[in-house]
Parts: sequence; C-alpha cells; structure tokens
Amino acid sequence: MKKKMIQSGSPMAKLLKRVGIPKTDDWDYLLVGDGSGTTLERTCGWASVLISRNDQRKAFWGSFSVGTNNIAEMMAYALPLLYLSQVIPKRRAAAVEKGKPFPDVIKIHVISDSEYVVLGGKNPLRRKANGPLWQLMQRAAAESGIRISWHHDRRDISDLNRLSHELANVSRKSISPEQLTDCLEKIRRKSLERTTAFDQCRRLCLSRYLWVALSRCLCWMDRR
Repeated sequence: MKKKMIQSGSPMAKLLKRVGIPKTDDWDYLLVGDGSGTTLERTCGWASVLISRNDQRKAFWGSFSVGTNNIAEMMAYALPLLYLSQVIPKRRAAAVEKGKPFPDVIKIHVISDSEYVVLGGKNPLRRKANGPLWQLMQRAAAESGIRISWHHDRRDISDLNRLSHELANVSRKSISPEQLTDCLEKIRRKSLERTTAFDQCRRLCLSRYLWVALSRCLCWMDRR
C-alpha cells in the first residue's frame, strides 16, 4: 500500500520537523505518549497514540495500582509495541499468503517528553533501572521486525502529547486504593460473586490490551 504524504505546514509536518524526522523518511508508525505517576507506592497511569503512515490512529491507556513515573512513561510505549508484536506477524503472513509485498522492517518513531525514556531507548547502558520492561520492549520489537527511533519533544507542545497527558492522568486517577482493596477482598473471600468481582477488578485496573501485556510480561519473567 502506498504511504500517504504528509502535507506541508500541517501539525504533523511541524511535529516531524521539530523532532528532526526528515520529510524523506519512509516511516510506518509514529508513537506519541505520556506517563503520570509519583512514587512507587502510589498509582500510575499512561496513555499513547499510535499513528500509521496512512493516518489510522489507535489510542492506548491503562494504570497500575503502584508504580513510578518512569514506569508509567515506559508503559505508554511498551503496550503499543506489544500490540504491534501481535498484529504485524499476522498481517505479514496474510500478505505473503496473498502474494502481496510486506516490509521486512517496520519503522517506528517514538516521540516522548521523557528524557529518561529517550535516553534509555538510544543507549542500552542507561537501561539498568526497570530492566525487565526495557527487555520486554526490545523483545517485542525484535520478534516482529520493528525498528525504533527515539525522539524527545517538549511537553505540551503537540496536541498528541497533550491528549496523552490528559488520558494518562485520567487513567491514574480512575481507581482508588479503596476500590482496589474492596475488589481484591471480594475475590479472596471466594464469594458467590467471585466472577463478577474479578471482571470488575480487571476493568478498573487494566485496559484489555494492558491485561494481555501484563500477562505476557509475567509469563516471560517466569521463564527467565
């Protein structure tokens, strides 16, 4: 499929120019996100927007009951990468079956206002903290033929960053510790409402794709 040209002077063109992505760059996706958190003992949330070259957009968001701001910033990109690691191989296989071309390498530009994320993405030596999350993203990219370029952009400059920022804050505040404790207590007591309580906890804590991402992460760490 022919990739859509970016219109000169558009907000997208300005964003690409600001972070140093050339007009001639043949990218497949842009990924803009943000995280919201404070200390490890408090809730954190994240959100991101994945944009294809043909301007198809998909939003991701979620939260953890505990987590630092850096963990939240990383999850804004880990979740979409896990999603793509499931989708891209299927699309590639379908294209091959139909005799249609499909790129061996999928080029993604990650744009973040977090220096921690960008510097860690560019330099593996900076990935000592939160190592399992970095390895999760690296493995998701490697298994699906994704090549990531990392770019820093100032906070609240682009509409996409502002949207991600607001969604991340909403996700972080969407569940209180009291709600989580009550939900888990219902499960612990094995009440007749166990199934309903479990589904309620899943909806409160995690989006659908985050639930899959967390499960994959835990299973992968168990194999280490």
